Amino acid sequence: MAKNTKNENNEYLYTALEKIGLTPHECRLYLLSIELGPTTIPELADKLHITRPNLYKVIQGLAKKGLTVLPERKRYARTFIVQSPSVVMDLVRKQSETFKKIDANLIEELPQLMRQYQQGYAPTKVKLIFGEKEFIKAYIRVFEEAHGTIQFFGDLTGFIKMIGPEFGRIRIKKRVERGVSIQALVLPGYEQTGLKNDPRELRELRVLSGAAPFITSFYLYANKAILWQPKTPMAVLVEDEYLVSMIRSMFSMLWNISK
Repeated sequence: MAKNTKNENNEYLYTALEKIGLTPHECRLYLLSIELGPTTIPELADKLHITRPNLYKVIQGLAKKGLTVLPERKRYARTFIVQSPSVVMDLVRKQSETFKKIDANLIEELPQLMRQYQQGYAPTKVKLIFGEKEFIKAYIRVFEEAHGTIQFFGDLTGFIKMIGPEFGRIRIKKRVERGVSIQALVLPGYEQTGLKNDPRELRELRVLSGAAPFITSFYLYANKAILWQPKTPMAVLVEDEYLVSMIRSMFSMLWNISK
């Protein structure tokens, strides 16, 4: 296996430095110091093309993040060096662990936060989602943000085929664990999916008979609607409480006339 080039290594390190919050000047100083080793302040200022006062500000920024060995006075010269890249790795790992905890806590509280959120006069948000990977991510977000009851309408067969039966079962289990129920208004032919009315899985299923066949579907959850087109695959996410309220009203009408 070919070794990474120096430029590639620097690129990875620069990305890590950005991730832990360094400014572009702090990143440049760190990378230059790694290359030069202990270096005088005038030489660093010259190579970075900045004034000494500004260089000291950059050094202080690195010091606050624990990435400098502060300059030592040797006769009339002061040398500067940064901490080892292993320290950068430790900071990256520490930050990743912190974000994992925040992410887990936020996912736990997200349904309640979404319930409290009121759009008011904020603009409608519409997002186009393309590709199987992003399609699946969007599907997972439905169950992370949902509270109370999710509503599904459309071609259940095509949708299950897109996400995969096993993955679908995993999401059902997690939904039930969170106490989120689902109303599924499906087209004829859904039987091959194996899904049906099941109180244990918090699912109520009705069939819209007489509808012309189509392959699309949508979910209604929180203040959002997401429309699925599994052939491409693509999805359209609409975040607007007023549009969603209209679609929900249409869903309720069709739900009530279906068996």
